[in-house]
Amino acid sequence: IVLDPVAAIVFSVALGIAVDDTIHVMARSREEHHGGRHLRYAVARAVVLCGGPTIVSSAVLAVGFGTIALSSFQTVRAFGGLGFVAVTVAIVSDLLVFPPLLYLFSRRGTRDEPLVRSASDVDYI
Repeated sequence: IVLDPVAAIVFSVALGIAVDDTIHVMARSREEHHGGRHLRYAVARAVVLCGGPTIVSSAVLAVGFGTIALSSFQTVRAFGGLGFVAVTVAIVSDLLVFPPLLYLFSRRGTRDEPLVRSASDVDYI
């Protein structure tokens, strides 16, 4: 695919979607962690709570882009195909790649923190 204005537009749209979903997961992880939970548990809980809505919204966008990819106009078809791939990669990255990186690069994820602080945390997910 030639890098042209269509690719730039798709990149901008996909980056916006990916950043939005990433911010949701990051903010929820921070809320859970500041609520007294271990960072690993907070990140896992954020993925569980934000994962469903993130998947649904991204799936709707991916289907929309996939529909546009069926166009007979080549520029619109490229926009739809690139958008579909970009949104799909963004959602997979947000839910599978970003959480471990968030945990690994956090300064608060020390090993001496308990994984579960109380019995009520166990059935909280």
